[in-house]
Amino acid sequence: MIGEKIKSLLIDQDNQLVKPAEQVAVVGTKNRLNHALLILTTDKYAVVPVLDEKSRMKGLVSMPSIMHAIMEIEDVHFEKLGEIMVEEIMEKDFPFVYEDFELENVLHMLVNHAFITVIDEEKTFKVDRLHSVGQKR
Repeated sequence: MIGEKIKSLLIDQDNQLVKPAEQVAVVGTKNRLNHALLILTTDKYAVVPVLDEKSRMKGLVSMPSIMHAIMEIEDVHFEKLGEIMVEEIMEKDFPFVYEDFELENVLHMLVNHAFITVIDEEKTFKVDRLHSVGQKR
C-alpha cells in the first residue's frame, strides 16, 4: 500500500506523472495516417490516443502500426498515408483506468506500459499520460 505522503508527492508535484488531457496530442478515428504521422513526429510521441468525435477513447496509434500498414514485402507505399484512416489500423486493446484509480494499481501497470489513459464510465478521455516519472515522451 502506498502512503498518502508518497501518493501526494507523485501526483501533486510538478513531475509530470499525471498530464491533463488538454496537454496531450491525440488523433481522431477519422483522421488519415498522414495526419497521425505528423502528430507523432512533431510532438515526438511513440504512441498517441485515438478519440472519436465525442472524445471517447477508441485506441492507440503508433509509428510501427503506421509503417506496417503501408509496407509490403518489396516496397513502402507512402501514398497510402493519405488513403488509410486511423481507425483501420489502431490498436483497440489498450491500458486504461477510471477516474477513481488506485495509484498502486497504476504503478503496477506502468511496469509494462509507457502510459495509462484515464477515462470515465462512457470512455471519455479525461487524463492521459500517467507515465513513468522521467520517461521521455
